[in-house]
Amino acid sequence: IGKSLRKFIEIGQADYTPMLLSEIPRIFKSGQMHLDTALIQVSPPDRYGYCSFGINVDIVKSITEAADKVVAEINPNMPRTLGNSFIHIDDIDAFIITNHDIIEFSYGEPDEVSKRIAKFVASLVEDESTIQMGIGQIPNAVTDELIDKKDLGVHSEVFSDGVVNLVENGVITCKKKTIHKDKIICSFVMGSRRLYDFVCDNPMVEFHPSEYCNDPYIISQNHKQVAINAALTV
Repeated sequence: IGKSLRKFIEIGQADYTPMLLSEIPRIFKSGQMHLDTALIQVSPPDRYGYCSFGINVDIVKSITEAADKVVAEINPNMPRTLGNSFIHIDDIDAFIITNHDIIEFSYGEPDEVSKRIAKFVASLVEDESTIQMGIGQIPNAVTDELIDKKDLGVHSEVFSDGVVNLVENGVITCKKKTIHKDKIICSFVMGSRRLYDFVCDNPMVEFHPSEYCNDPYIISQNHKQVAINAALTV
């Protein structure tokens, strides 16, 4: 639950239904939540007619499969990402062509406390681990402290610019992963244009829907899986 929603839940103006992100697509596909229209943003179609969901496959692919109608914004600035991240133009009921920048995101420079926490966390990550990074300044700051590790892999719902640095420095190779060897697996990314350029047509990076990427059974098969997340309270 995001900060902006908590106050509304506390005063009874919003409802909260606890569930795993990997379970949300089932709500759509089972008909428990009927979807009239899916509004999505995709890359232009390739020569075979396939558009990419770009930086956000997440639950978007499942939404398009469950909705009565699919309306797409086709944006040439949307990166063409690989994996299970495509929709055919014939499955889009209506579209509009736009040309605007993809929204960028930054966690900002971590403060000294965050940096110190990140150092402690990074010290617990062994070489050859498969890492998952949650959303937040501290999980993102941990990537800066992993620069001396060897042969890390990534299986994470989301990642940001820090992963690009680790790939370029030979820290993340994914060579020791037990599933999806040599591949970074994710569901969406949040970061700068540099990150978006990195994932565009990059065969090292595969995007998958959340029901796969966040499936505990799939995650459990990873070699030395390490989850790095932030807590609301301790």
